[in-house]
Amino acid sequence: MRGSAEGNSEPGCAWTGDLHGHHQIHRCQDAAWLVEQLEKYVADYLLGLGFKPGSVCVHIQRSWPVISEPGQLIGRHHHPNAHLSAVYYLSGNGSGKCGALRLFNPNPLNELIPGMAVGGQGPLEASAARSISHHDVAAHAGLLLLFPARLDHAVLENCSDNTRFSISFDLVLTAPPGPTSAEYLPPHPSLWDPLRQDGNLMP
Repeated sequence: MRGSAEGNSEPGCAWTGDLHGHHQIHRCQDAAWLVEQLEKYVADYLLGLGFKPGSVCVHIQRSWPVISEPGQLIGRHHHPNAHLSAVYYLSGNGSGKCGALRLFNPNPLNELIPGMAVGGQGPLEASAARSISHHDVAAHAGLLLLFPARLDHAVLENCSDNTRFSISFDLVLTAPPGPTSAEYLPPHPSLWDPLRQDGNLMP
């Protein structure tokens, strides 16, 4: 699948399948068991956030493998095309040496004045729990992690002697099939009609 490529175009960056034409892993028969687990975890995740059962429909938009050789990392980014992201680790021992996932705090709860948590001589203790700027999650084989797609995240350098393997997912939330009056939920894709560039409906 990876061929001769050892990483992405940026020096030191891990190889991510979505940039090399491999972004529909969930449609492979060998991934059926993982999709089944993802369905269960997403349902529990949404319930935990307070979503009413059956109030949304969750779609896998894309999924791709990530291969990180020793010394490689992935820079800070987020996924504006999706609502929910997930990663499943195929390797890792929980030590963090093979590259932890860093989730950045977009808005510290105690930052009452925007920007006051940044810079020297500010009024906030850097060690205060609510001042935390990020949280690191160590890769562990079998771990399935969900987080909001809008959340900035990065993958720290693989400082181990082993290659780290994982599979990432982008998920989109819409209203269930059928007409909806939910103002902030996109209608179900079955109600969408694509337009050609000349403005006519696709046949």
